[in-house]
Amino acid sequence: MASNFNKTSLKLDALSILSFNTNGFKHDYDENDYDERKFDTDDPIVNFINNTNPDIFCIQEFSAIKYKYFGNYPYWFKTNIFTFNKSVMAIFSKYPIIDKGYITFPNSSNGAMYVDLTFNKEIIRVYNLHLESFKVPKNFHYYSEPTSFNFLRSRIGKAEKIRKEQAVLIKEHIDKFKGKVIISGDFNSTQFSSSYNTLKDSRKDTFIEAGSGFGATYPLFNYPFRLDYILVDNRFEVFSHENFDLKISDHEPILTRLLVVD
Repeated sequence: MASNFNKTSLKLDALSILSFNTNGFKHDYDENDYDERKFDTDDPIVNFINNTNPDIFCIQEFSAIKYKYFGNYPYWFKTNIFTFNKSVMAIFSKYPIIDKGYITFPNSSNGAMYVDLTFNKEIIRVYNLHLESFKVPKNFHYYSEPTSFNFLRSRIGKAEKIRKEQAVLIKEHIDKFKGKVIISGDFNSTQFSSSYNTLKDSRKDTFIEAGSGFGATYPLFNYPFRLDYILVDNRFEVFSHENFDLKISDHEPILTRLLVVD
């Protein structure tokens, strides 16, 4: 349910945040067709982001060659594309980035990053997370083998244990920062998981505050799951939350608009 509030009692300084796992901008192309993707300037993901025009957007599974198509964002930061076996992530901002950094997840191809932004003369920290993946093969068929249930249970259980450890690392990092915090990204877990609840703590889930419907962002075994989130401190009012149904990545993007409370 959306919060009820008197807009005249707020600084009406809206901040829009988009989070999107773009799957390396692969779309429906053949994964080996690198040149076609590299030189495709009419990219549906690029067009969607630029047309949506958020103040800040966080990408998980970024394609580093696409940075040049976001000219409206003078401030941006990405993870090191030369780090072996690590998923590339990025944050783009219309507001100055005054500090930035990584949170390394040991023995994982996933990770986290953050930027400190100056917005209306104060510092806001934005986290971009990509928690441990399920690592279930794309061609996995749940009913194809008698042992498939045990295989799936083992994979999910192991991944959730790792995600919980990653969430604790992030929470410890957040607790050292005293300013306003926004957490966004692909958590690879539902709102009933330990990892989600560790990160949510007393924060607002923008979908719960102002979204509608089921809020699914990823189809797993043909069932819609909500795996992507934006969590904000109580010092923000959630003005809106939007889920998209685009089918241009394996995940769907989410967008929130926030009002900053004094």
